[in-house]
Amino acid sequence: MRREPKVWLSIDDLAARLDLSPETVRKLRFDGNGPRGVRMGKRVRFHIDDVTAWEEARREESAR
Repeated sequence: MRREPKVWLSIDDLAARLDLSPETVRKLRFDGNGPRGVRMGKRVRFHIDDVTAWEEARREESAR
């Protein structure tokens, strides 16, 4: 059985993807500089489409 890729990332998942600490991801979110997150109960999740869009936007900014 093939496992589907994760669609929703936790703060720890996002930190691992970006090679950052979870604290840095929290600070980016708090400052409004991170990808859009969604509160699900007590936890925050990031949709993979929002993460990839945020990564692309940052890539375009750094290319200028």
